[in-house]
Amino acid sequence: MFDFFKDMFHELGGVDTKATKMLRDEKREQEKLSRFLFTKGMKAFIYVVGASYLLFASAMVAASMGIVDNSFYLIKYAVLIMIDIAICMCLLTGTRKGEIAAIVGGLLFVMLMFATVLMA
Repeated sequence: MFDFFKDMFHELGGVDTKATKMLRDEKREQEKLSRFLFTKGMKAFIYVVGASYLLFASAMVAASMGIVDNSFYLIKYAVLIMIDIAICMCLLTGTRKGEIAAIVGGLLFVMLMFATVLMA
């Protein structure tokens, strides 16, 4: 809607509106291509959830140190923390392959989480 006013302003200034419109469209297309699978908001949400899980899992490991038979819980939380960190690192790469690896890691994380809850 405001492109019309921009075009009128540029025409009054003597700027070629077709060229500026082409540049604007190319910029929008580049923004679409640079956003692979996750938006910035979704990445931020994943980082916050990953960091909070890291904190809670560390607290659970610290709390389970007093239990005599805690090897299952230590292995469970160690593996899930490593997957959590790997997901965050994959998203930090900013590539399509990294985002696909983060999706696969997320699915693996959820499946292991539910499997270990059922086994415990």
